[in-house]
Amino acid sequence: MRPGCVAEARRLAGVLLLLAAAVACKADGAARLSLPVVVQARAWPRPAAQARAQWARPVRVLVPRAGVDAPVIGLGGEDGHLGAPPAGEANLVGWDRQGPAPGDPGAAVLVGHLDTRAGPAVFARLRQVRPGDTVAVVRSDDRVAVYRVTGSQEAGKEDFPVRRVFRASPRPAIRLVTCGGRFDRVRHAYEDNLIVYGEHAGTYRLADLVERPGAA
Repeated sequence: MRPGCVAEARRLAGVLLLLAAAVACKADGAARLSLPVVVQARAWPRPAAQARAQWARPVRVLVPRAGVDAPVIGLGGEDGHLGAPPAGEANLVGWDRQGPAPGDPGAAVLVGHLDTRAGPAVFARLRQVRPGDTVAVVRSDDRVAVYRVTGSQEAGKEDFPVRRVFRASPRPAIRLVTCGGRFDRVRHAYEDNLIVYGEHAGTYRLADLVERPGAA
């Protein structure tokens, strides 16, 4: 059995981000949201008012095409490293709490395992995501930051695109990061990282996106 992916990242100024493998998860007990696979697939409700929006942490991330519906925890310490979610937690996503929160200006970075010893993990199907697809992040203030996927990139760990991933932006953006490429059985690690990029499509009230029984 191969061990799970271990991720380690340093932010700009000599930064190195290393990820290795692990799996997908489900946010147990959370309200079921009505989200299309593609952002343009339907008329969305009126966006939430943006005036004086308060900072809030991410608590859940959904990527319909990849089958992702997972809780989010904060990662990263004062030493500037971004660690992976615990290896035994296949359905858990980590957020770089040293960077912007989803919905705030700048690139919010979320890290998830590709697989674990037990099998596929939370970002196991991330490669299936296409431009235009929906990524939604539920925040602790009961708002949902929705992003439109703009593209993806696979890069060797030694050539991780630090500046592109953590680039400052006046608008909210998102990065989803997991392992990719060939699994090196000697080093017990994947050789590459897969990064999915997204732009902000709107922020909505959670109540407006909750799936209602009997709705078409």
